Amino acid sequence: MTPVTDWSIIIATHNRARELAATLASLGSLRLPENARVELLVILNGCTDRSRQVVEQAAPQLPLPVRAIDEDQLGLSVARNRGLREAQGEVLCYLDDDVKVEPDWLE
Repeated sequence: MTPVTDWSIIIATHNRARELAATLASLGSLRLPENARVELLVILNGCTDRSRQVVEQAAPQLPLPVRAIDEDQLGLSVARNRGLREAQGEVLCYLDDDVKVEPDWLE
């Protein structure tokens, strides 16, 4: 039997709902490696725009569980460190909020 690998994909964002929506849409086509457990954490870093709603609307279309986590202290390193503390995976994958991933990215 192939060993199970746990992955945490972490996206930190600050008031970039439109860019985040495109990134989440690209994750909708993501193929997960066999026997992998993958989670997505979106760290909402002081967001005052529609970022939370974007995550909540996208989550049902994604092939992995999603958690939106509020972090009020501003700063990319603060948000990424919050993701580190919240992550349950063995492997942490940090993505910017404006990237589009290929379906085979994790394979």
